[in-house]
Amino acid sequence: MNDNTLQDHWDEEMSQRFIDYGRYFIPQRERQMRIIVELLKDIPQPYTLLELCCGEGLLAEMIVKEYLQVTLLGLDGSQVMLAKAQERLSDFVGRYK
Repeated sequence: MNDNTLQDHWDEEMSQRFIDYGRYFIPQRERQMRIIVELLKDIPQPYTLLELCCGEGLLAEMIVKEYLQVTLLGLDGSQVMLAKAQERLSDFVGRYK
């Protein structure tokens, strides 16, 4: 396996397509995220949540809106996705990194 293996399968153009059409690629995506948000309700706040492969920040946005004392750290291999997540969560300064 070389360092370009992931790049051979996923690139920034694909990230943009996922941002544009993700709701069609993943049936009931919003419902799945709502279930995850609901599962977090019993964890005492404040806490920091690490989201791997955060994508465009949809789940993070739902979480920070629902849980006012939660801070999120979002990681993703795509700069396009990270830029979109930062834009989406710009109203939550200090709560999303």
